Order: sequence, then structure tokens, then C-alpha cells
Amino acid sequence: VTQGWLINRKDDLIWFIGSVVVSYAFLAANLLLVKVGMSVMLVVWVWALGFDGPHVFGTISRTYADTEERRARAKLFYGSFLLSLFGPSMLLLDWLLKTNLFGPAFFFFASLWAYYHLVKQHYGFMILYKKKNNDLAEIDNLIDRAFILIGMTYPFVHFLTHSFAAKERIEAMGVSVESGPAWWAETFVFSAFLISL
Repeated sequence: VTQGWLINRKDDLIWFIGSVVVSYAFLAANLLLVKVGMSVMLVVWVWALGFDGPHVFGTISRTYADTEERRARAKLFYGSFLLSLFGPSMLLLDWLLKTNLFGPAFFFFASLWAYYHLVKQHYGFMILYKKKNNDLAEIDNLIDRAFILIGMTYPFVHFLTHSFAAKERIEAMGVSVESGPAWWAETFVFSAFLISL
């Protein structure tokens, strides 16, 4: 019986829900490498080549490498490609002006965009399950939407205000994470998450 599941119980638990085990495995590997004094870049390379690379190549093979798709959506594809030049141009601007402002600002924006993409993917899966289970009452949708969107925003905001690497980049833009907007943002998002529970 597939009622309530997107595919069926076994496949959903393996591919949609159980796949989080891979994330915890990478976290454990990262912590282990740090403990034994090895570079965490090993985990990054395994992730990039084993998981993210095929994901990106799969996208490219269905878009830029597909002549029919490329012809049908030329403006979208080439416009998107031009957008990808924005990051390198920010680094070039820093180099030309002898500053360290535009690169970190772009990195911050790109990180927000990437995380937004991740959050919206999770939101999409939640909606698929809600639709499959006919759980579409407006108040339930509002509560579930707030819970997942705010709940997934808090870890990112917390990372920005507590991670050494993130603090360094944010403070390079002249923003203090110890007080002011960053502290208030974290407090606000955490409080909103508690309310959504």
C-alpha cells in the first residue's frame, strides 16, 4: 500500500527520509578527521566528487548539454550563465580596488541563496507529503510552513553568529556579530521558531 508515501514505505524511508544518515556520516567523518589531525578537505572532496558533482553534472546534462532544451530556453540558460560571472567579477573588483569587501559580500549573498535553495527543497517535500495525505487545512499549512522555514533558518543564523569562519567574513564587511543586527536577528529567529512549535 502506497497511501501516505510518495513512492512506497521502503523507498521513501531509504531515499527521502533515511538519506539524512549520509549527512550525519559526513559530520562524524569531519569530526574524526579533526580529532586525528587530518585535513577535513578529504570530506569536502568526497562530497564534491561523489555527491555534488553528479548532481551538478546531471543538471548540466539536462540543460546546457541538451541541444533541444538549450534551443528552447536559450535566454534562461545563457542569462543564468552570465549571472555565474557575478562572483568572479566581485573578486576581480576587490583585486583592482585593493579591498576585501566585494568578495566577502558576494560569499555571504551566495551562502544565503544556497541555503534558501536547500530550505525550499525541504519545504517542497513537506508539501508533497501534505498533499499526498490530504493535510491541506489553511491553519495547518500556515503552522507547518512557519515551523519548517523558521526552523531551518535558525541553524544558518546561528552559524553566522558563532562560527569563526563566518564571523571573520561578516566582520570583514564591517558588521559586528557580538551585538547589533546579527545578535537581534538570531534572537528574533529563535523566538519565532519557539512560537511555531
